[in-house]
Amino acid sequence: MDQFISLSYSFLQKYLPAAGVEKTFILFELNGKGELSKRSPINLSVVLDRSGSMSGKPLYYCKEATKFIVNQLQEKDLLNVVVFDDQIKTILPPQEVKHKDLLKKKIDEIDTGGITNLSGGLIKGCQHILNQNTDLFVNRVILLSDGQANAGVTDFDHLMKVVDDYQTAGAVISTMGVSDHFNEELMEGIAEHGKGNYYFINDAEQIPDIFAQELEGLLSVVAQDVNFKLNPKMGVRIEKVYGYMTETRDNSIEISLGDMFTNEVKSILVEFTVPGMPSGVHDLFDIEWSFVDVKNGVKDCRSTLNIPAEITTDLDMLSIDVNAHVDKQIEITKSAQKLEEAMRLFDEGNIESGKELLFMQASSMAEKAQAHNDLELLAESQVIFSQLENFEYTKQKRKELHQQKYRQMKRRKQENVFSNKVQEKLNLLKKWLKQADQTVIFTGAGMSTEAGLPDFRSASSGMWNNINPLELASTEAMEHNRQQFIDFYRHRVEGLQSCQPHTGHRILSKWEAAGKIQSIITQNVDGFHHTAGNHRIEELHGTLRSCHCHNCGRSYPIERFMGEDLTCSCGGFIRPSVVLFGESLPEKALNQAAEESEAADLFIVLGSSLSVSPANYFPIEAKRNGAKLVIINKEETALDPEADLVINGEKIGSILRELDN
Repeated sequence: MDQFISLSYSFLQKYLPAAGVEKTFILFELNGKGELSKRSPINLSVVLDRSGSMSGKPLYYCKEATKFIVNQLQEKDLLNVVVFDDQIKTILPPQEVKHKDLLKKKIDEIDTGGITNLSGGLIKGCQHILNQNTDLFVNRVILLSDGQANAGVTDFDHLMKVVDDYQTAGAVISTMGVSDHFNEELMEGIAEHGKGNYYFINDAEQIPDIFAQELEGLLSVVAQDVNFKLNPKMGVRIEKVYGYMTETRDNSIEISLGDMFTNEVKSILVEFTVPGMPSGVHDLFDIEWSFVDVKNGVKDCRSTLNIPAEITTDLDMLSIDVNAHVDKQIEITKSAQKLEEAMRLFDEGNIESGKELLFMQASSMAEKAQAHNDLELLAESQVIFSQLENFEYTKQKRKELHQQKYRQMKRRKQENVFSNKVQEKLNLLKKWLKQADQTVIFTGAGMSTEAGLPDFRSASSGMWNNINPLELASTEAMEHNRQQFIDFYRHRVEGLQSCQPHTGHRILSKWEAAGKIQSIITQNVDGFHHTAGNHRIEELHGTLRSCHCHNCGRSYPIERFMGEDLTCSCGGFIRPSVVLFGESLPEKALNQAAEESEAADLFIVLGSSLSVSPANYFPIEAKRNGAKLVIINKEETALDPEADLVINGEKIGSILRELDN
């Protein structure tokens, strides 16, 4: 499709009967691609409900989440913060994200008020967004509320029309509903019409994580205003499109998909009928897609494609098994429909009929999961079964079911789906984490690559294709090949500035604050553990967050290295504060890491091959002193045989999310 969006499609049936078919499906999947080496600036409005019901933990965590956003944004980004109760107030007018301490101080001053003028806050946030040159930015409004819209525009249809107008003008809107008092249909409707995302936050403590999840997407937008047009041919009739709002123009179906993030999958499931037609290959659809490329400046892109199908009377060809992936997506979509139907029955007081409906659907998915050996489908069935345990239809339960319906209708994968073997290991590790008095975390390159940062040793891409990065990261290069040394490290710093800590980093920060872990030893120089909020960190290889004079040792912020003047007042060369090949590792960090390893009773390795010294010394030392050794890495390591528990091939962020549950 394009270097930033790929398209795949699959029919449910590989061959269609010449006699026609009353009901069949085609699945389109759009995948966001592209490197994270640079990103577009963000124009963000955070709109917070500060009505009386938000007092205490909800408002506290909202402010903490908003301050986290301030920390993650850069000077090229624009931020505004709007609060609402019965009055609308702009706490931070649209501005570049400079003087972060002052911005966070203003956010801390937010307090609670009266009733909920949700529409007023939303409109003000959208106006702030649209008053900027939106073509230059990724534009987003994040609306968070825990209540009903009981002031301003309260009529559902009227409010959806307001949202449509602002979305058409360029504002994408995501919504977050907190606790069990908000109107989930309203908040989902705003997100659907605003082409953003909808979240249900069951516990106020989840607010920072959900904000961070939304921000991760914004920081990796590869295309904006993605539109998909489907034009049926040969008498084909489209019956329904699942997962997205549609508009019908003439004989075509148009779908607005909003923004596309790196590694995001947008799934469009189309149900259609086919009339009788002669055997042979026929184009059943023409499709057209368009989007705004935000990675290479602001550029409109548009393409078309014909979708052929093979029509036959051959019974052997027609009896071929259906496409398992499409069949699974149909089953997940059907589950979303059953959830919606069950909620209607529950709302009417027909609890037993609703439970029976969900039980039958969960059983159907479990059978298909076993038949296809499909872990994802099995996990979806287990979620419904778990919802039915000790079932009580409360406001909170309704919102849980509604969130599940929303996710399944979008066919978004459930997070943290592991094999039984891996889940057993995670359950054991959860037990060890609870029992441990001194837990030490050791992180390597695998922790950083999940944030989109290339592995240092694989940095020989693009401009470094013919150069070994190991040679440039050396005292030899600094002394005798200085300009290339400077260019190389500036390139690394620029790449670092376009990435952010991922969920795993934030979980480790939360664990430290709660006393669950005592320290982090890291081989990484990105500083993501600091950015996420950890404090007890031993950086074995230094950091790219700062630079210093090679002669006198005077420290400078890394911005100094990115400027023109790299000469210290003493006349020495200002260089990044990383350990170069040819230099010794910092003695203080080594000694402290050794002490922490010796004192540990649980030592967890995250994303390190443990192939070099002294990295492989610390886990061995911890094991020698009686600690349980856990190694979580994409590939096997040389120390796996020594470990008490090993998990390979899983994402670290997903592992930590599961452990944090």
